Amino acid sequence: MSFNRQRTDTKPWYKQFWPWFVMLFPATAVVAGISTVVIAVKSDDGLVESEYYKKGLLINFSKEMDHRASELNMSGYARFDPKAGELYVLLEALPEGNEPAELNVRLKHATRADMDQELSVTATSSKEFRSDLGELSPGKWHVIVEMPEQWRLSGTIAYPTVFDTQLSPAVY
Repeated sequence: MSFNRQRTDTKPWYKQFWPWFVMLFPATAVVAGISTVVIAVKSDDGLVESEYYKKGLLINFSKEMDHRASELNMSGYARFDPKAGELYVLLEALPEGNEPAELNVRLKHATRADMDQELSVTATSSKEFRSDLGELSPGKWHVIVEMPEQWRLSGTIAYPTVFDTQLSPAVY
């Protein structure tokens, strides 16, 4: 019995299909890994909340402001007007004798803390407020309207698809 067969394939290995096919998958994984590292190093997604510990300590106080707004049956409405560059707030069921001349509004981007804005809206009537608004980036925005140390209402806008939101106390 002789094992002396004649080789029928005379091409070198690097001219064959199967070695390259087998090496394709590990090479793809290496390229994808390097790309992921480059993207992670070049893009800074930042913290959602830079002072998260201090904010966590204040959560009970925040809940009290929401409960107070709920007890007063407060609600409202906020609308962005991108053409005029203004923010409008309409409050319903304001407590009698407590019509503020000014309210604080925080616009918090859902994922980028560096885009957050704080505004002071001034009264144009007993229940309507207005403020100039800078340009907003597209994305989900949390709108928080508050009378400091008294009550707070909040809502969400998916800008630029949705320009308005119903404001209500947070429910826990």
